[in-house]
Amino acid sequence: MQELISIIMPVYNTGDILVDTVNSIKNQTFKNFELIIIDDGSEKETANLCDSLSNSDDRIRVIHKKNEGACAARNLGIKEAKGKFITFCDHDDTYDTRLLDEEVRLINTKNCFDLAIVGALHIYDDNKEIRFGENIAVYNKKQLEKNIPKIISSGILGTVWNVLYRRELIGETRFNEKLKKGHEDIIFNIEIIQKAKSLIATKQCFYNHYIRKSMSTSAAFHPETIEGLKIANNIIYKMCIDLYEKINKLDYINLQGEYIRTYATYLLHLGYSYSEFKNQLSELKYIPEKFGLIQLIKCRNKNTLCFYCLKNNNVTVLYFLILLNTYLKGR
Repeated sequence: MQELISIIMPVYNTGDILVDTVNSIKNQTFKNFELIIIDDGSEKETANLCDSLSNSDDRIRVIHKKNEGACAARNLGIKEAKGKFITFCDHDDTYDTRLLDEEVRLINTKNCFDLAIVGALHIYDDNKEIRFGENIAVYNKKQLEKNIPKIISSGILGTVWNVLYRRELIGETRFNEKLKKGHEDIIFNIEIIQKAKSLIATKQCFYNHYIRKSMSTSAAFHPETIEGLKIANNIIYKMCIDLYEKINKLDYINLQGEYIRTYATYLLHLGYSYSEFKNQLSELKYIPEKFGLIQLIKCRNKNTLCFYCLKNNNVTVLYFLILLNTYLKGR
């Protein structure tokens, strides 16, 4: 008999798009699932649609709640979930019909993995498609700890809707409900991966993620995202300190440098002055790894260059590097 999968879907004023999303789940080749729709304070039209979809299939149930954001909705879904496995879906995306079957096949491969991750197809307004995913198999705790910085840098843990979790692995871990504008998924996954012993991922795409509007600069760089970035950076710092004798040092520098670069980019796009830029960067934590020009030349990427600048108090250089990079991208 197939083991039960709980699919958690926060919904907020999504309208008729929700029908396609739910139908893609109802049409799964894997049949033993429960879809928990968390109506996060939607207006009447969407709330009624949720109820109608629930009435169409006894595997679907709806919980109506006041609006508190996707993190609070997901946390309620985790509390209500009955499945041996837990996964997520955004209210305006779709599943490939084979997604759940593939995730279960992966997670039960050989010694049984703690996490199974599938690739995702990012679909834009102009029908442009980008495939996103990696082929990774990590079989034991020692191997996982060594490769954590590289795995996080790969980006496969940046979202939760492409991941199948064993329920016992999630345990008491929950989403940070203070975060409303990004990075809550990676923070959740960083906490999860520190408890995991194994992980498997495929670059084959089974999840369709729709970017329905080309994001403007003002939408992409939201002030509230700064806090999420800072928390993610500092969680990575704490995790890597604990694992410092086990991880690859250059992988760590690349990962921490990526967050330093992203954080600095947000500050500039949001109009921070140089003095504010400098003060904000001083709040980022990082391990002062021995990292000189020779290692920098070997690495030759933007992430390690940003780490090098911050480590050596070259904030002015970092400031103008980010300005230049932003200018070149905008041309």
